[in-house]
Amino acid sequence: MAVTILCDHCGMQLSRRPSAVHNRNFCSQACCGKWQSQHWVGKNSPRYRGGPPTKLCPQCGEHFISYDSGQVCCSKVCSNKRRSRKVSLVCKNCSKIFERPQSFVYWHNIRGHKYFFCCMFCCSSFYVKEVHPRWKEDRGSIKNKKRTLRTSKDMCEWRKQIYNRDNFTCQLCGNRSRKGNLVYLNAHHIQRVVDEPALALSISNGITLCDDCHKSTYGKEKIFASVFSDILTKKGRA
Repeated sequence: MAVTILCDHCGMQLSRRPSAVHNRNFCSQACCGKWQSQHWVGKNSPRYRGGPPTKLCPQCGEHFISYDSGQVCCSKVCSNKRRSRKVSLVCKNCSKIFERPQSFVYWHNIRGHKYFFCCMFCCSSFYVKEVHPRWKEDRGSIKNKKRTLRTSKDMCEWRKQIYNRDNFTCQLCGNRSRKGNLVYLNAHHIQRVVDEPALALSISNGITLCDDCHKSTYGKEKIFASVFSDILTKKGRA
């Protein structure tokens, strides 16, 4: 059985089932929206949460409305003024008083730095020897001795002597560079430097090989040692 009711906004008569009758009844969605815009305002709204959020500007001290959780200042003017505020600091090296922005001090502490410096020259002048965090009295203990030997001046001179003695020719295949045929040469240690470090710069412990022949000796140095020794002995270069 239908019931006759009135629209709460325009007063139009409506025919509804008893189960469809509510506290507020409207003839259309438009009437519902107009009624809510007139009555659900401010504290009367069911979604009222105590008004817009207000914050205190740390620069000018005024209260302002902000829906952005990351906003700190009331305006860009106050934000720029706050960022431009500087702090007086004392240089650790020359004791000079200088100014830096607050953000500089903030990130300085976040990164774990201890001292402030007015310029890069003071910073580099202060961190020397024992004061430097990476200072090591014996630098030789952290060097790669094998790499240092192979790139040393004595090793370069040793290679030149090996090439000159063998006439820049591979002693296995006899290949050498000529016009239209570029050959890369290597000065090979007959006895490995790891096994015989005392023979690292010995002329009799070296032989000239091309790149392909040198690669064929990888992992077989001890097998080829006797072969290379026989080659140098026959040519009177041992």
